[in-house]
Amino acid sequence: MFYIFTGGRKKNLLMSLRSGIITIVFLLVAAMSAFPSPAGNDGHFIPVDHDAGITLTGVIAEDTGNGRPSGSISENSAEQRLRELTDSLAAIVEGRISVTDTEKIASGIDFIVSSNRISDTLLLSDALYYSGIYFYQTSNYRKAYELFSLSTSYRELLSVVDKRYAQGLTNITATLLRAGDYQGAYNQGIKGLVVRRMVSVTDSSGLAGNYLNLSSSCLELNDNEKAVELAEAGLLISRIYPDDVQPKVKADLYQVIGLSLYRTQEYNKSLFSLP
Repeated sequence: MFYIFTGGRKKNLLMSLRSGIITIVFLLVAAMSAFPSPAGNDGHFIPVDHDAGITLTGVIAEDTGNGRPSGSISENSAEQRLRELTDSLAAIVEGRISVTDTEKIASGIDFIVSSNRISDTLLLSDALYYSGIYFYQTSNYRKAYELFSLSTSYRELLSVVDKRYAQGLTNITATLLRAGDYQGAYNQGIKGLVVRRMVSVTDSSGLAGNYLNLSSSCLELNDNEKAVELAEAGLLISRIYPDDVQPKVKADLYQVIGLSLYRTQEYNKSLFSLP
């Protein structure tokens, strides 16, 4: 169901992977103290695209004394300010700059979105996306889920299927995993995998993170056979793109396999035989 290759090449890669797994499963089981984290940016998110041009600005003004709520901005400048703040937050969460007032920037985005009409729907989707990453990284998973869901829904309204949309779906999956909704994470993860395949025309390395989230969901749902199947699919991707898949993602995929085999007491069986 989740195979990347067909025919002999897939079989050879699987045999190679399993022959490697047999030598490290026991080490992984002995060292495990926690379940693997969903794939991503800080170890939990897939790296995101970003727009060129970073502008750092002030966030919320003082009381204007003109009858508008404190901090409100004119309709003409709302979208420009939102674009500047979104670029700034994107640069921060992607590690391109280091700023200490991230909370103010996220609050500024929230204020503009809630207080102004934003006609640029893609800009609004991007702003909500990066705000979702901020709230995820601060462990506010309910808020993160809300923002990622809104971000992807705006792209769906425009029938836009791009990398940002695919990564938004992946981040919803990661958020549901963190929140303990493992069935919801699996269902969302399947959708995210399909979309990620659609947008990964020349580089499928990002699929490894999707497979990690799916296999982690199955592990938590005690579907160990499927967890191993999905983790192996992720490892196939890491073999094809060894320089593009994060080492932590690869390690977590091995960890899913080790835990699944340990739970089913199959760690003493040969891993060389294929189904």
